[in-house]
Amino acid sequence: MGHAILLKLLVYPLSLLPMRVLYGLADLCYFFVYKLFRYRRDVVVQNTSRSFPEKSYREIKFITKQFYRHFCDLLIEILKYYSIREKTQKQNIRFTNTEALDELYDAGKNVILLLGHYANWEALNVLPKYIKAPVGAVYSPLSNKLSDRLIMQVRTRFGVRMYPMQRIARHILSHRDARTVYLFVADQSPGVQSKYHTTFLHQPTLFFTGAEKLAAATRSAVVYVHFEKTGRGKYTGAIIPVTNDGAQEPEGAITQKYVELLEANIRENNTLWLWTHKRWKNIRQLNIHIDKNETIK
Repeated sequence: MGHAILLKLLVYPLSLLPMRVLYGLADLCYFFVYKLFRYRRDVVVQNTSRSFPEKSYREIKFITKQFYRHFCDLLIEILKYYSIREKTQKQNIRFTNTEALDELYDAGKNVILLLGHYANWEALNVLPKYIKAPVGAVYSPLSNKLSDRLIMQVRTRFGVRMYPMQRIARHILSHRDARTVYLFVADQSPGVQSKYHTTFLHQPTLFFTGAEKLAAATRSAVVYVHFEKTGRGKYTGAIIPVTNDGAQEPEGAITQKYVELLEANIRENNTLWLWTHKRWKNIRQLNIHIDKNETIK
């Protein structure tokens, strides 16, 4: 059975259920994911303990529980986004300072919009309905074809255009005057070849620099979206300017500013980041590699 048919037969009917029913499923999901199957609990506890060394065991346990509750809500909300109406989605997420994006559009600027896996990043699918500029999103295809098709449907429902990560540089460089807002979720774990090392949440961390390099090469503006969760399924996104011209910033400055804004966002509500992600695995591999080289020397 094709993935499109599976989505229509299984996902679409579920997505039509009222949110009170779907959040009941989220509560059930929490029981199975957190308590029964303990999905990546060791990863979450390790990540949060190292990120907040000042926290007690009881506090870490509280953060962990609240994260899994949010995580299960997030899965259900993404399912709902498969069929949600534009009016309802605009009630779920409200943006502030979108006039900054409109001003950049009027000035003829492309915009690199940076965000993290925080709160509900998929809610940005409705951003085209708030601003003048067309919106594109950079993505890496998921290995699970059904999940990949679901996410693509969710992200493109209100006009977001999708660009594979492998092609985004060529596209932006050849469309310097397109006046488009490009979404980069930039907190994934890069390979050990990444040259930008910094301290993030008390830990040595590697970061991608592709968004910064593209901003510099195309003189694009850069902004960050600061998320807040205002209720179950309710979010606000504030547009925070970083620079009006990436070419005017010293090397590493944009990436470092992004790191600082993301960390401040996480510290406001430390249960909303994607703690199940093995964010620091490559830096640990790099440290092991360095240690072995030093031993050989």
